[in-house]
Parts: sequence; C-alpha cells; structure tokens
Amino acid sequence: PQELLLARGIAADLVTDLSRMTDLRVLALPAEGAQQGAGTSAAAIRYHVTGSVQRAGDRIRLQVRLADAQSGALLWSERFDVALAGVFEMQDVLGVRILAKLPVKLGEAEKRRVAQRYTRSLEAYETYQRGQLALQLRRKEENQLARDLFRRAVALDAAFARAYVGLAMTYAAEYRNQWVEDRASALDRAGELARTAHRMSPDISETYWVLAFVDAHRRRHEQAVRHLDDALRLNPSFADGYALKGGIYTSIGRPAEGVQLLHAAMRLAPDSGYTYFMLLGRAYLALGQLEQARINLEHALARNPEFVDAHVYLAATHLAAGDRAAASWEVEEIRALKPDFTGQRWLETNPTAEGEFKARLVRSLKDLGL
Repeated sequence: PQELLLARGIAADLVTDLSRMTDLRVLALPAEGAQQGAGTSAAAIRYHVTGSVQRAGDRIRLQVRLADAQSGALLWSERFDVALAGVFEMQDVLGVRILAKLPVKLGEAEKRRVAQRYTRSLEAYETYQRGQLALQLRRKEENQLARDLFRRAVALDAAFARAYVGLAMTYAAEYRNQWVEDRASALDRAGELARTAHRMSPDISETYWVLAFVDAHRRRHEQAVRHLDDALRLNPSFADGYALKGGIYTSIGRPAEGVQLLHAAMRLAPDSGYTYFMLLGRAYLALGQLEQARINLEHALARNPEFVDAHVYLAATHLAAGDRAAASWEVEEIRALKPDFTGQRWLETNPTAEGEFKARLVRSLKDLGL
C-alpha cells in the first residue's frame, strides 16, 4: 500500500536527516512497540519520535509525536495534512521542527542539510522504496527485482543519487553471493555506480559504504576503513557503517575491535537483521570464543535459514568445539542449499585477509570435506 511505502520512506529519511546532527545519536527502533524495542539501550534513549501516515484520495495526513523516553510525557505533536504532491515539502520541515524541540543548537547550514531532499518525483521515490524492500530480502530473484525498480527510479529522475546507490548495492550483493559467473565485473559495476552517486550527492553515507565494500573485497582493507570513517563522520548513527567496519576488522586480524563495532551497530539498529549476527559470530569465532560464536550464528540462521555463510562459520565453530556431528549436520545443510559449494570458490569472494584466521578457515573446510 502507498501509505506503508510512504511511512517506511519518511521514517528512514527522518533517521538519516536527524543522524546528520553531530550532537545526536539516532536509533531506528522496530515499528511495533518502540518502548519495548529500546532493550539494552533504554537508559541512553532520551526521546522517542513516533508517527502514522494516512492517505485519503490525493491527500496525505501525517501525525508526528515527540515524547520523553523516561517519563512518557508528550513534548510535541503536530499533524500535517498536505496534497500527495506536497509530501517532500512536508519532509523539508519535519526534521527541523523536531530538532527545534530538542536541546541542540541548529545553524542555518545544518538546517539546510537536514531539509535536503534527494528527489522531487513521488513516483521515483515510491519506486525506490519498493526496490529497498526487495533488496533487503537478499535473494537472487528479489535482487533482480530491486535492480529493475532502481533503474526505473533513475529513469524517472536521472539525478536521484540514492537510486544509484541502490543499484550499486544490487551488484555488490550479486558479487558476494556469487549469483553470476563474471563476479569481477559485478564488483566493478558496484564501485562505478557508487562513485556516480557520490559525485551527485557527496554527503550520502551509503555511497561510502558501497565503496568500502568494493575495496574490502579487493583486499584493500585500509582504504575501505577510510571510506567508512568518512561515512560515520557524515552520519554518526550509521549502523551499517559500524557493522561493515567491524567485519573488516575481523578480516584483518582485529576481531576484538570488530566485536565492539558490531555491538555498536546493534545498539543503533536493535531490529538488526541476520547479517549483523553472522558478522558478530564470525568475530567471536576468530577470537576463539566458541559459545558466543555459536549463539550469534544460530541467531543469524533463525532469521535466515538459507544463509550459507552462517552455516559455514557455524560448521567451523562446531568443529573447533569438538562437536563433529553438529559440524557434519551444517555441512549437509550447506550442500542442500548449494549443491555446487566448494570452500575454494567460497573463499574467492570472502574478504578475509591472509593470516591465522583464514588459515583456520581453510583447515576447517578441508577437514569437513568442503
């Protein structure tokens, strides 16, 4: 439904807009029960922003509320009732209105930055949101659907930088999941599209994420970290930035720092998906903390039973713990999901640098007959 797409888009944009303020740390909580979703971060949360979107004909009604997280007291509430075509003008002022109610100083430059929109085409915006939903499923068919939607968004607005970022991410996923034979071209294309988006809008943190992904998988880990540092300066609440940086630190033999970064990512995105849990389990495996590795990898698979990487790391974890039966079970799961799986091919698109952890992975794969 159009209301759901708009609600998702407005919420995601608002998180991004508010995150540009260096004095704020912004968490994207699950839609159902924000109070409960605060979890381990509840003590640090001072304010909740919630809202609802309704559509009536060609008009949109947005109700926004700002509350004190500790007392529950309503600090501000406003209803916006605008024509559908005016949704972007409404978003221009929304973040600024919320910031005006918070104890932060807001200069004119920051007001302009918060109010910046990436497209004025409602059709392009909705098409982009559909692409985002498809991309998040991380399956081959949905990845192609996402690509088609992002291309359509670009056709509707050739200056829509975020749609180029989405396109770049479909090629990054294609490379990492080995959905095409010419994987090098997919990785090149991801980097090319990310650079295009960056030239259009150099303040989009996701462009740096894709560039970091490309460099990490080319084993240019230091350059990848620099891209992520740039992204996190732009958006200190960029959970995916912390997560990828944590994964890179594990790849270069610094898993303890990787664990810290991944926990930071999870605090910022309490409803984080299976990839975060896989990366955290992988970091604990590299540290030799096998029980923590098992718990997090099982969390990843509970969220996505088809996630081959998590099965591989879990098999290696069980093997390291001396549970060969459990490791063999994971091997059977891998073969059922991907009959042509080989450890050598899997390692080709794995960003782990040469070193002790990669050597352990290779030994585990050989021992497991993979």
